[in-house]
Amino acid sequence: MSELKFDPNIPNESRSGELYAVIIVVTILLIVTTTARVITKWKHGLKYTWDDYLIVLGTLLDLVGNAFDLVATKSGFGRHEQYIHPLALITCAKYSQLAVCVAGLAICAIKCSICFFLLNIIKGTHRRFTISIYILLAFTVISSFISLLLWGLQASPIEKLWDPRVKGTKVSGKRFLAVVYIFYAFGVFTDVVYSLSPIYFLWNIKISLQRKLTILALTGSGLLITIVAFLNIHYAPAFLAPDATWALVNEFICDIIERNISAVIVNLPALWHLVHRTKPVVSSFEGSVGYYGGSGRSGGRSGGLGNSGIGSGLGMGMGGKREREMLGSMDEERETVWKNADGERVMVKEDRRFGNGNGNGDGESGDSIPLRTRTDVHIREGV
Repeated sequence: MSELKFDPNIPNESRSGELYAVIIVVTILLIVTTTARVITKWKHGLKYTWDDYLIVLGTLLDLVGNAFDLVATKSGFGRHEQYIHPLALITCAKYSQLAVCVAGLAICAIKCSICFFLLNIIKGTHRRFTISIYILLAFTVISSFISLLLWGLQASPIEKLWDPRVKGTKVSGKRFLAVVYIFYAFGVFTDVVYSLSPIYFLWNIKISLQRKLTILALTGSGLLITIVAFLNIHYAPAFLAPDATWALVNEFICDIIERNISAVIVNLPALWHLVHRTKPVVSSFEGSVGYYGGSGRSGGRSGGLGNSGIGSGLGMGMGGKREREMLGSMDEERETVWKNADGERVMVKEDRRFGNGNGNGDGESGDSIPLRTRTDVHIREGV
């Protein structure tokens, strides 16, 4: 219940429209990117891994947090306390506090998803970087647990945190602000590390500069979240303001953007990687277009690759001139870069071995041996 005396000079204004707009926009972006990630993997028969499970968990937690934010806004958050009914004010404080708790869990799940995504990319290589990721993963979980523990110990019972009618104890505003700073400090540190860590191993991997810069741009976009986190720290003193439902609007908006857009940004590199791996293969022979899983016969006629055991292939013509580069395994699959007759690089996928179904590319049938995975072979120019 508000302890403020009524001041007729304070206008009865509301910023709830801004809050509703931010919540709706980030919710749509979150649902679209996560759904696209899940459906793309399902459509192309790729197995789900821990990074997918954790990003889905983080998305669900974010949606719960958004629902709490909507309830808090509907109850009066974004208005001056003196114009909010005492019971509505308690509801507002309750759901805004619960949103903070859920946000901590959501951000933890999202950052753990990044760890597993990076581990999936560098599977079997970069031992030092792998160890560093596991250390970062442990730090993320432990720091999140400490932050949530500090949040839960602010009041006893916890209901005292938002309901002044409940008998119990509650920490002072300054101690609460210290908890907020600790929470944000952990977040800023991990945001910077997660955003910049891919530079370490990507710069040593022999892939094209364009692909390297694309992945770095996507992962580095996480620095935008770091900027928002610093804004959270800047607005944190508003927690001590007597008219909190009005003073905390900017901090509230930054918090909503941070936890939702962090999930959106985490989805971008994964979506780029999936689209890059599953894009269609354009044939320069007979004007045909083939996808992974075309008929073995047409694949053989076009210089395609047969699939062992099921006789399927890829309808892509190489004009008798081709080079391939094996880029390593991901999810029990192989990525192959081909150069077609027009000199364009085309990436195809093979999840077992190349064989049967006219896999030798000259239109003649015959068995072929499994290809060896390599990461150090470059496509020769001018072929």
